[in-house]
Amino acid sequence: MGGGLAGLILAYNLREFDPIVFDRRRKAGKKCTGIISYDTFYSLNISREFLDREFKNIEILYDNKYSVHVNTNVTRLNREKLEIWLDEEVKTKRPRDAVIKGNIVISENEKYEGVIIDCSGWKGKAKWLKAIEYLTEPINEDKIIVYFDSRNKGGFSWIVPLPYGTLIGSISYINPEFFLPKIEKRNH
Repeated sequence: MGGGLAGLILAYNLREFDPIVFDRRRKAGKKCTGIISYDTFYSLNISREFLDREFKNIEILYDNKYSVHVNTNVTRLNREKLEIWLDEEVKTKRPRDAVIKGNIVISENEKYEGVIIDCSGWKGKAKWLKAIEYLTEPINEDKIIVYFDSRNKGGFSWIVPLPYGTLIGSISYINPEFFLPKIEKRNH
């Protein structure tokens, strides 16, 4: 259950058992910044075609006054492209609400029995953050930039340069647009 990245990758790896993925979203391909460690990418055992870029440095700015550079080995996983591809490779029922009762899944008055793995995400109690992300024109930058603003309690913003554009985004308990970073345009 759950047609996000975890559920689709699991179903793909178990496809010899003909699993069924139930997901409430109309289509696969969640947009996500998708920064993961290279080791995590490697352990997913998926094609490099879903990797947009590798980064060796992240700059973290606090209130645009203090800066820390972190040497790292992270990648930008094109989650949207990967989910769409995986969705074509496994049996998925969309859009579907499904309920698990023991070893039975009930969806649209149909019952499915067997081994059930719930990949529908975290069900804890939390105050939800709002997020916004845009793809803009490419910039000349080779690092990820993360912004922490003392006015944005619990949130942060980012700039992720990619070969075909730049992801700028923000996450916040209040309006994330207040914290979107500005980018310098590429000189042609």
